[in-house]
Amino acid sequence: MKNITSNEFVCIAKGTNILLKNGKTQEIEKIILGTEIKNFNVNHNTVEIACVEKIAISIHSILITVFFSNDTLIKSTQDHPYWVVGKGWCSLDTTSTLEKYNLNVNKLIIGDKCLYFDGEKLENVIIKNIVTEIGKFEMYNISGGVNRCFFANGILVHDENLMELDLSDHEVEFQIAESI
Repeated sequence: MKNITSNEFVCIAKGTNILLKNGKTQEIEKIILGTEIKNFNVNHNTVEIACVEKIAISIHSILITVFFSNDTLIKSTQDHPYWVVGKGWCSLDTTSTLEKYNLNVNKLIIGDKCLYFDGEKLENVIIKNIVTEIGKFEMYNISGGVNRCFFANGILVHDENLMELDLSDHEVEFQIAESI
């Protein structure tokens, strides 16, 4: 593994809860390779299970906090994609999302409806506000499965094609499962 110094990759803040296969949640920094998580097949509108195959950690100096109508919030980088009902994958910084992750996304805006899953039922929640923060933030991303997404604090977010990215030339700490 390499040292944590880059702000180029990985995008969900430490402390964010990830929805596990058993319906419980675990903080993203405590997820280990092989953990089974819930994700979503956007083509079939079904909740499915994936196995975490790659974990990445880095430090960022700018993040956004997205506030939702159900009092949920997520802290992520500006280029992290969220699933928006009727629009598909969206991020605040669409140019960076395309350049870094080869994901062509739409613009994330206040009023967008995102998909929320509490472990039992899916519902739409509205983005009420987006606030930019500056500081030093420990950020994580996890990846695994064909759907390329997971539920962070109940909100469906993309894994930014982490399994396809070559992070070896960047100072990002990462773990890759040999075989799961």
